[in-house]
Parts: sequence; structure tokens; C-alpha cells
Amino acid sequence: MRNTQRAKLAAEGVKTGYGARVVLSEVSFELRPGEVMALLGPNGAGKSTLLKSAAGQLALQGGCIYLDGRNLQSFTGRERAAYMALLFTERREPEFATAREVVEAGRYPYTGRFGTLRESDHTAVARAMAYVRTEELAARPFAELSDGQRQRVLLARALAQEPRLILLDEPTAFLDLRHKVELLSLLRDLATREGLAVFLSLHEPDLALKCADRVLLVADGKVLPPAVPEEALSEENMRRIYGLGSAYDALSGSAELPQAVENTSPSTLVLGGGGSGIPVYRRLRREGVAFAAGVFSPADSDYPVASRLAAKVFETAPYEALTAENLREARAFLEAANCVIWTEPPLGSGNAALLELRERAEEKGILERS
Repeated sequence: MRNTQRAKLAAEGVKTGYGARVVLSEVSFELRPGEVMALLGPNGAGKSTLLKSAAGQLALQGGCIYLDGRNLQSFTGRERAAYMALLFTERREPEFATAREVVEAGRYPYTGRFGTLRESDHTAVARAMAYVRTEELAARPFAELSDGQRQRVLLARALAQEPRLILLDEPTAFLDLRHKVELLSLLRDLATREGLAVFLSLHEPDLALKCADRVLLVADGKVLPPAVPEEALSEENMRRIYGLGSAYDALSGSAELPQAVENTSPSTLVLGGGGSGIPVYRRLRREGVAFAAGVFSPADSDYPVASRLAAKVFETAPYEALTAENLREARAFLEAANCVIWTEPPLGSGNAALLELRERAEEKGILERS
């Protein structure tokens, strides 16, 4: 990336939509150089609408968007292209263009009326393709590339513009896990190393937790104030935005399926901990089996999943032994249980209760090992 200038994008009281229909209103935020800002919200909430407005493609119904302190609407198309690059899903590429020709289109802001590339343009194209590791794709038809390869080529085209700001609408859509990680890693590096401002929409809260500096949440025609991912993607906000309820885990940014059988007394006890029980909890959920789980504290790595999938969790206070009352409750449950599953949890000095329960299940002949 040759362009060392930095750009700031700011929205003040923006209202935007289509014709007379208002999609979003009272939108204010500031995107700083070197920052990755993720835009999350349900389908149809207005994420693409906001990105198009920020790109100058959609006229505002109110408020203003500034690029480096200047009203975005005062920029010509060529001026905007020299400042910002776009990677939007609906853009179509020439059917018979090679990957290199697609990247070369990124030099549009700097070429003359006939689009003739100079030596400096070829250098910029080569640099961009090398940055995203697409040199080996240069001569291949763009139409024949995989989704992951296409996204890398389109990112190379955006970088060939030598922008100060890049806007991306659902860039991870249709990508497999590897290519999602590669693309977001590249964007993160561009922000950190090159000072590029990155504004992108995502569907996956867990990815936003990993790559974004701040998150904007969109729902019901409003945009919440930008916040660091750990605050923006809280359980409270996920209930508000997606209606996920207790299924969402803010630590991992992912959601478990709801309990298999609600209001049903479980007859299976899973003795786990230290992460050993998680595969078992999820298997029982797939099989529609109601179960209880324990014995561990909320600090245990099993706890977030168990608390969402189990009908009952026998828990201790963090870093403390099982209380006598909870142990009596766990013993009573085991006596009425039809099956006890031992997940081979890591054992230490505080696991006497687990061992006692396992031994009792063996005596009753109801112990299974996962």
C-alpha cells in the first residue's frame, strides 16, 4: 500500500432509505484511520443501506456524512474512488475478464479517459495482488475462480485503488471457514499495519469479536452507538437485536440450540468438567434427550454450554468445593437417574464429589463412559 494518507469517515444524524421509505434514522458514528468497524444486525435491518449511504451511492434523506471533514456528496465519483474502495456483493465483473484485468480496474481513479495503464499502475496492481497472494491467479478467467479466490481478487482490486478507506458488504458470505479467516486476517492487517479504515457488515458475532475494534448494531430502524465488541455483543444486546435469549454465549459470540425438551424431568446425568462434557451435551441435544450436568463451577469451561443445554446444572461457587446442600441434591438426582455418563473430566483435589457420584453410578450399574 503506497498511500500513507489517512481518512476519517463520520456520520452525523443520518437518515437514509429508498424514496419515501425511511430505513434508518438518527445514525451517528465516526470511523477512524486504522480501525475495523463491524456492522451487525438481522437480515433486512439496513446494513447494506447504511454502507451504500457511506459510499455515496445512496442519497441521504437527512443528516450528513463527512469524509476527512468534507461533505461526501460534494465529491465526484473519481474523487470518491481515490479515497475509498468498495467490495459489495451485487457488483458484477466482466464475464471473460482475467483475474489481473479485474484488479487492473481498480486503477480507474488514476488513468486517463481511455483507461491506459502506466508503469506506476502496473506496479500498484502487482503490489496489490502480491499482498493478497493472488499472483498465481493472474491469467485465469475470473468466472472460473472459487468464491474464496474471487473475494481475494476483488480485495486486490480494492487495494489497487490505494484507498484510505474500504467498505465491504458481507464479504464472508459464501466463504468456507478457511477463506473467512484468511480474508478477515488480511483486513485486520491492513488496518493495523497500513492505517486503512475498514467498514464491513457481518452476520457472525464470533468473527466480529475476533477482528473488529468497534461494532455497530442495527435493528428496528436504529443504530446503537458504536462500542467495543465485548460490550456491543453482550447477551442483553443479542436478545434485543436477534431475540436469542439465553441461547447466546457472549464469551464465544456463538449460540447453542435451545434445550431439546422443555418442562421435562431429565433422567440422565452427565458427570463432566474441563471441557470434556461439551461434545456429550451437544450429542444429547441432537438426540432430544433431557439431561442434568455437573459437578462444576461457573468458571469451568463446560459451564457455558451446559447452562444452555442442560435441564439442570449442579454447580459450585467459583473455585470452591461442592457444598453439602448441592451434594445432597446431586446424590438424590443420581438415585432416581436411569443413566449416568462419565466424560473423563480432568481430576484434581476438588473433584471428590465427582468421584463419589461416579462410584455410586457404578454400584447401581447405570454408568456409561463417553
